[in-house]
Amino acid sequence: MSALSVIVFGLVTLLLLLAPCPLAAQDRAGTQPQDEPPSTRLTLERALIERGGLLLRPGELDLEPSVEYTFFSTRRIAVSGFSILPTLIIGVLQTEEVERNLLDTALTARLGLFKDFQADVRVPYRIAWDRLTTADAERTESNDGIGDIEVGLSYQPLRERELLPDLILGVRGKFRTGEDTFDVDTDEPPLGTGFYSVTGLVTAVRSFDPAALFATVLYTHNFDRSVRLPGEAFETEIDPGGSFGYILGLALALTPELGMNFRWEHRYVQPTETSPRRPGVASSEVPGSSINYGIAYVGINWAPTTRFSIDLSVGVGVTEDSPDMALRFAVPVRFNLW
Repeated sequence: MSALSVIVFGLVTLLLLLAPCPLAAQDRAGTQPQDEPPSTRLTLERALIERGGLLLRPGELDLEPSVEYTFFSTRRIAVSGFSILPTLIIGVLQTEEVERNLLDTALTARLGLFKDFQADVRVPYRIAWDRLTTADAERTESNDGIGDIEVGLSYQPLRERELLPDLILGVRGKFRTGEDTFDVDTDEPPLGTGFYSVTGLVTAVRSFDPAALFATVLYTHNFDRSVRLPGEAFETEIDPGGSFGYILGLALALTPELGMNFRWEHRYVQPTETSPRRPGVASSEVPGSSINYGIAYVGINWAPTTRFSIDLSVGVGVTEDSPDMALRFAVPVRFNLW
């Protein structure tokens, strides 16, 4: 399935690049050809649009096919037995190494609705495979299908002047479209989180041509859900914790066609609580469910023309809960609809 996804990604990208663009002979001013080399400022703007630090003009549409690979690995202790004292375990103690590979091929569409407003939607197709290794055996499990679809709306109330930065407000919703832990077989990796969520973002951008600094603060609220766990006669309400986070970054135009960007992403996810729906059972936190997520990215953006660009970024996790590495390749293509 991974080879098929790469082939589909290549075909979609090729069709977007070859497709005729409305108003292809003119830009917004009606004078510049769409395929002329970009200016340094335009290269910088492309990088900011990719990072959510700049909105499209009214009538502009970006279609962005992308491929993202993420790798997680962890070592955990599995105990088969019971404890009669805090320091004495009766049973078998076994070390288990878990590796998770995620390959997301996605199509993202961004549209400038009218002045200072932009809408976007992201539809991912996910391939996930796990490898679990113990001292006695090794097994692999895989799954693939549509992931969680996301939609967003952004608004820019303030434009940069003197010491004030550009300010962008955003809201994003994530739907429960991917198979989750409660839908798949026990050993299959899930394709979605299993919970609806809404995220609020505030992004500030300050330009220092040919560079720009950007910062985002965000909060995600995950809506609770009632499920019937295996072997349980009553449903259990699961309330995943909300998450606080921030992003700090720098976009730098090296030449009119080439730019670099650096960013640091950090999030803290609050613990998950469970509430069995039966008399006499109180709510409780799930041990070890809080997450401290930190990852550093470096990226390159190449814009050979004003119509499309190529974006490549690599991320390295620096906390125990972060992915070991992340690799993303995207080809956003610009269209002028009106």
